[in-house]
Amino acid sequence: MLCAIANKLWVAVSNRHLFFGVFFLCMSYAGLIELIQSKIGREASWEDIYLDAAGTSIACLCYGAYYRFSKQRYGLLSLVILIAAISFSKPLYYGYASYVYRQEFPILFDGEKNILNDFVGIQTPASLSIEAAPEQWVNNRSQVAAVTFASGDWPAFELTEPFSKWNGYQYLTVDIYNPHVKEISLHLRVHDKQHNHSYNDRFNKVYSLPHGPSTLKILLDYIKNQPKTRKLDMHNIDNIMFFMSNPSAEYIVYFDNIQLTQ
Repeated sequence: MLCAIANKLWVAVSNRHLFFGVFFLCMSYAGLIELIQSKIGREASWEDIYLDAAGTSIACLCYGAYYRFSKQRYGLLSLVILIAAISFSKPLYYGYASYVYRQEFPILFDGEKNILNDFVGIQTPASLSIEAAPEQWVNNRSQVAAVTFASGDWPAFELTEPFSKWNGYQYLTVDIYNPHVKEISLHLRVHDKQHNHSYNDRFNKVYSLPHGPSTLKILLDYIKNQPKTRKLDMHNIDNIMFFMSNPSAEYIVYFDNIQLTQ
């Protein structure tokens, strides 16, 4: 839509110096959209602003190349190609990553394939690094997620876009290593694409993890049936999150082999 607006505006003017005016007007419109979205339950996105800027620039440059600046046509079109390539590189990468992710399913995370690590993330005040398993984790010499749950509200480690179709499997299994001497409490939540953001509309469970390695093996029927008013749609799982509830100190926890099993 912004490309169309930019084209119409450029057609209406003949002075090339008005390019910046056209660009400013279109970007003001884009910024207004993001501001409105932030007030109606959606998040404003800098990435969307960048794509709006790219689209506006491409529209203006294309018009300039064909109707205003014929002598600079090839230079302008080269710039268009460069902007388009940069703009589409990330969606193309994530399209390929999603394909690889589907090929690896039912493995959701194992740390070994860098492209799959793009599907895990954190919510502050947590931090994340992919590194070799600690030496004390006997029989594990693979790459793992080292998550630091810092003191504060709800630090979390999550799989942001897990493969959604969980039908046909029996368990969600997770290997975890707790390097601390004392037992720690870790919350797990799972929700589907119909989640209404209420506590009772998702799977919630607190697990006590002793020092050393542990394996969580959770029956998928248990996850499916835990919401109070309905069953989770196991064909449309949207998020898996591990978090701590207002920890008073900093804790490091290691995660590996998050997968579905029979």
